[in-house]
Amino acid sequence: MDMEEIFDQACKNREIQGAVLVADGIDGFHYEKAFGTASLDDGAAPLRTDAVFWVASCTKLMTTVAAMQCVERGLFSLDEDVGRFLPELKDFEILTAFDPATKAPVLQKNTTVITMRHLLTHTSGISYNYFSPAIQKWQKYHNRPIPNFLGGKITEIYSLPLLFVPGTSWEYGASIDWAGILISRATSLTLSSYLSTNVFQPLGMTSATFRPHENPSIYNKVVDMALRDGPTHPIFGSTTAPNAPVIKSPNQQFRDILVTDDSGGGGCFCSAPDFAKLLRSLVSPSAPQILNPASIAAMFEPQLGIPSKKSLATILSFREVNNSMGGLPGAGDGDMDWGLGGQMVMKGIEGRRRKGTMFWGGIPNLFWWIDRETGVSGMFATQVWPWGDPRCVELMEAFERAIYEAVDRKKRGKERQKL
Repeated sequence: MDMEEIFDQACKNREIQGAVLVADGIDGFHYEKAFGTASLDDGAAPLRTDAVFWVASCTKLMTTVAAMQCVERGLFSLDEDVGRFLPELKDFEILTAFDPATKAPVLQKNTTVITMRHLLTHTSGISYNYFSPAIQKWQKYHNRPIPNFLGGKITEIYSLPLLFVPGTSWEYGASIDWAGILISRATSLTLSSYLSTNVFQPLGMTSATFRPHENPSIYNKVVDMALRDGPTHPIFGSTTAPNAPVIKSPNQQFRDILVTDDSGGGGCFCSAPDFAKLLRSLVSPSAPQILNPASIAAMFEPQLGIPSKKSLATILSFREVNNSMGGLPGAGDGDMDWGLGGQMVMKGIEGRRRKGTMFWGGIPNLFWWIDRETGVSGMFATQVWPWGDPRCVELMEAFERAIYEAVDRKKRGKERQKL
């Protein structure tokens, strides 16, 4: 069964609701196709390639590119204290323990400056309140509910203790949301306005928005959220019934949230072909360019020190977490690093991405990658909840392998023509 048959069958069997796949390669290679439907409602129309997805944490790449542009323009540097624009972070203390007798959090003063590099690489000590058991325990002690992260003020939602001294470990969290606030303050623009002028418009990303409800032509293309039926893991929240069918999620309000702050870590909506334009700009000199070559090269340099790499490897050793981060083999063996924009493979995978590939995704099981060695980039876009869905990981692998096979066939054909 070829890749397209696999996806057709997966949609027919309700393993997923639908997906849009986009990939680009050298010598004009381009693949773009939609499978399934935009909704699980009766009579739903076939999914189109211009469908709009909540791309969630794929937004982090957009915000990182914006930050690199600001560095190019001299607005700030990667390694200066961000306190000039984010004075709130100077007051963040480090959560070290909980008193066994009183259950009170034990905090210590942070004396290490936080930099933009820390924010972009998740080495700042800032976590997500809904991912960290320690932060959840801190919030419970202070009677602070976990708010809706798309609808509130970032400076309030993510005013949380640090989990470690900045630069000494790795923790996925709201660092890039804070980076988005910094960009807004440094440019005197909202993050969405800055991105629209400096990223979306130059690349022709006409569907990209933080507020789909304000644009009917975009709103009407937003894909429904599907839900993997069945129980979830008590700790990780991922499905424990990967073979169960998907159903329409009872929560479709994500497209209607009235945004206060633009979430640089997860607030954007976009079509897969439009997001692929951003990927292509970072791998192909022939694509429209919004960063200089030195900035792009810097993004693909491994950033983590040994303690941070060990922390990342420990986190990835949990299968459920690794699935949410691409589900790649050997991820917990120390073969991963972090660049400025996403996770990095430091050991190539046979038939798939090569060493140095950057990748990441979004919580409703979207995945993207940029392989500068081969010139291949791509995106798998769906809307399946909860995160780290094993079947979506399998489908992403089938898509990626098919793309590399097609690129290799094209390359071999070109070589034969030269003989």
